[in-house]
Amino acid sequence: MPTVLLTRLTGGKLQMVLASWAADGFPPYGPWIPTDANDVTSALKRALPSYRLKAGARPDGPGGAHGGTFGKDWAYVAGSGNLDECNGRMGKTPEFPAGTYYCVLTDDYPLASRLWRGTPDWIFSR
Repeated sequence: MPTVLLTRLTGGKLQMVLASWAADGFPPYGPWIPTDANDVTSALKRALPSYRLKAGARPDGPGGAHGGTFGKDWAYVAGSGNLDECNGRMGKTPEFPAGTYYCVLTDDYPLASRLWRGTPDWIFSR
C-alpha cells in the first residue's frame, strides 16, 4: 500500500482517492470505497479483495504449504470480498459521478490488480 502517497493525496483525511491510472485505462483508487457503489457520498469502508489463501500443500514447485508467499497460493472466490477478480468494481467516484469501472489498492492480496479489465495501451508492450 503506498501509504505516503495516499496520505499526501488525501491530506490525511478519510476519503476515496484516485491513486493513479492503470495501463488499461481504468483508475485505481485506494483503499476506501463507498458502502453504496452508486452513492459516492455514502459512508466509506475498506475494500476487501475476493482472494483467499488455498488450503493444504502446493501440488508442484516449490513445495510446502500454501503460505501466501506466491501468487499461486491464492484463489479467487467470487463474493468473498467486495471486489471482483481484477480487484475492482463498478460504481460512482468523485471523478466519475456517472459511474465507471475502477480498481482498488487493498491491504490484502492482491494489493493491486494482477489482471487487466481492459486492453493495455500498446505503449506498455514495448
